[in-house]
Amino acid sequence: MPLVGCGSIGESPDITASRLSAVLGLDGGWAHTLTTWDDARRHLINVLEAHRVMVAVNGVVGNNTRRTLSGAEFRGFAMADDYAPLVLVNGADAKGAQWFTIAHELAHLAFSESAVFDLRNLLPADDPTEQACNDVAAEFLVPSELLRAYWLKICHSEDWVGLIARQFKVSRILPIRRALDLQLIGRSRFFALYDDLWRQEWSAPKPKGGDFTAMQRYRVSALFGRLVGSAAAEGSITYTEAFGLIALRGRTFDRFVASIHDAGERP
Repeated sequence: MPLVGCGSIGESPDITASRLSAVLGLDGGWAHTLTTWDDARRHLINVLEAHRVMVAVNGVVGNNTRRTLSGAEFRGFAMADDYAPLVLVNGADAKGAQWFTIAHELAHLAFSESAVFDLRNLLPADDPTEQACNDVAAEFLVPSELLRAYWLKICHSEDWVGLIARQFKVSRILPIRRALDLQLIGRSRFFALYDDLWRQEWSAPKPKGGDFTAMQRYRVSALFGRLVGSAAAEGSITYTEAFGLIALRGRTFDRFVASIHDAGERP
């Protein structure tokens, strides 16, 4: 079954999330086997690109670090194209927000819906499609059946939020949303925890700098980079066209393409 269009907005979120996991070859507890939530995010991006979904995480316009993309304006974008589906994530956003955005945009692909994503309080949006995507994303990252079983073991712990976050490899803000969804906590407790967690994890400044080639593999879909590099090498497109598509030129372009093939996955 193709990923794009594998779900329906009218069906239960757990059905869509389970179908997405099946299409991608992931079981419900797949993230538990990884060390960190950043590892889980990287793994999911690699899996998506193996299924021909281009994923780009970029916080600036092109390579211009002076023109940042505001998290207040958008968090992500999905293009539900049958031939070349695309997920774009705002790399200027906090890491926790980026992780949820990937799952949210994945839900858009499942519903065969292209859209720009903005998020407020991890609560259902007014738009039915956005609400459905939020619900599927939350279920995909923290399956309700697994959480209910785990809750019985940790509900009396003072650090239940952290325990859930580490178990499912998500930021600490998603466990309180899932606990609210499943009526394990009330809305008053959710909002009491939410404000602090938002400031800590979803509004934190991002470090700047680092290896340019590694950052470019992150900004440009690795799948897209390989396709452009191969097309240029085969003569299907000119190198001038390839330079424009990747926003790199000359030896910098060559090093970038080589790094993608050498790495075999995202940094």
